[in-house]
Amino acid sequence: MKIAMIMAASLVVSTSSFASLQSANSSADLTTHTVASQAKARALAAEYVASLNAMSGAELSKKLPHYHGGVDVNSFSLTNTKIITVIDLSHGGVPAYKGMIDIDYTYQYNAK
Repeated sequence: MKIAMIMAASLVVSTSSFASLQSANSSADLTTHTVASQAKARALAAEYVASLNAMSGAELSKKLPHYHGGVDVNSFSLTNTKIITVIDLSHGGVPAYKGMIDIDYTYQYNAK
């Protein structure tokens, strides 16, 4: 009977600690440096997306912004990425290009 009460108490404690985890969906916009061609801008952005896809959750937590305390750094995962190229004419009218990456991701944090 004593063992059953201890097990029941530990179950209540463990479920209450997990019940406070919340999921967050977030997004970030990243930009490559300016290059001379649209193809190069797209290639730079694609390389960066590939490197993000190869990262662990802990590595992603260092690269992507998060706004909650008590973040579970291992819970970070990418849900979607989108690459576009943008023309930049601010260099004396000479066209230059930047790759823009829209990243959607999720992570968990302790809501306490």
